[in-house]
Amino acid sequence: MRSVARPTLLALAALAASGSAVAQSGAPATKTGFSITPYLGVVIPTKDLLNYNSQTTKLPIGFVFGGRLGIGLGQRVGIDGDVGYSPGSLEVSSTGTAYNQDVKTLTGAGKLTFYLIPRTSPFWLGVSGGVGAVRHTFAAGGAAATAGLKSGTNVGGIVGASAGIRLGRILAINFGAEDYLYNASFDATGGTTAVQKQHDVRFTGGIRIPFLGF
Repeated sequence: MRSVARPTLLALAALAASGSAVAQSGAPATKTGFSITPYLGVVIPTKDLLNYNSQTTKLPIGFVFGGRLGIGLGQRVGIDGDVGYSPGSLEVSSTGTAYNQDVKTLTGAGKLTFYLIPRTSPFWLGVSGGVGAVRHTFAAGGAAATAGLKSGTNVGGIVGASAGIRLGRILAINFGAEDYLYNASFDATGGTTAVQKQHDVRFTGGIRIPFLGF
């Protein structure tokens, strides 16, 4: 009787281990994961960018595109690296005249995300905060209102929220809303421009593509 029971127990243990392995291979990673998310969206500058040559100028609403590298540390915590690009043109707020001068905006950010609903769920929700750099590049030979103005990079903070919906085991739709908070000041002929507090709000959407976990 004992000789029959022992092989039976061994067979059941092997079956259980096999079932566990299959279940794990069919589920998203719960520990470290890496992903990349190409995205497209809109950026809404809510403050005047600068006051220069007795003109107050701002950037109108524009589009932004870029990519985000995600590192998942467990189900609840993640780190994101973000690079975005937005073309635009300066606008004089006092007259409403749009200059034909290109202003290219490049952003880079590092964020820590806490998932209120775990990132491994079919639907997830997270809040984030971190540090970001915003670089405005003014085209040479522009209008008199920006003559002598030099391109510059300003660093500040970021707060935001993100949500996602899985499309099967591999891809997921990702939505995000972020506020870039920084003080903008630029070198110019004869000194620097006055500091202007900025709130650049971004709404983006993209497809999250995992290459390990997630």
